[in-house]
Amino acid sequence: MRALSVALSTRCLDECGEPSVLSLYLTTLLDNQWIMMERALARLMPTGQALPVGWFDRSLMFSAEEREALAAHMPVPGLSREDLKEKFWSVVSLLCEARDRAADPMPDIYRQARAEVLERAIQAITATGEVVPTVQRIVFFTLPLAYECATPKLGVVTRKPPRFAVPNCDRKRWRKGP
Repeated sequence: MRALSVALSTRCLDECGEPSVLSLYLTTLLDNQWIMMERALARLMPTGQALPVGWFDRSLMFSAEEREALAAHMPVPGLSREDLKEKFWSVVSLLCEARDRAADPMPDIYRQARAEVLERAIQAITATGEVVPTVQRIVFFTLPLAYECATPKLGVVTRKPPRFAVPNCDRKRWRKGP
């Protein structure tokens, strides 16, 4: 939570000086890309239309090489402030290349959602906030958290309240009447 606090309270991510923030950024991006894509697609799709089963493919956002390159930017202990800043900007370059690369043939709605998610990820680093962080940074870091909180947990048993709360009453006889 400290890394999230720093990420949301710093003026610009590349100037934060905290390697844990870069680690949080990359983990959020790589581990939660399907959540970000699903939200973007849901916003772009016509009302009432559902995503097809098995819609997400790992190569939808990043190629295998791009995923490896991003994962290679995970900070190591003892990283200097300047090296950290350089890593942030290297990540931005990788994201810009991913955004600009011609993706495999896919429907326009997927292409739009992919561009939106990548742009949000880029702006989470490049946009500078003042006292309050930019909306793009808040959404980037908190969307996966809000998604998990808003999703009902499977396996939770809910009980309906009793239909009749009349004590000492024969329900069969009471329903039929006299």
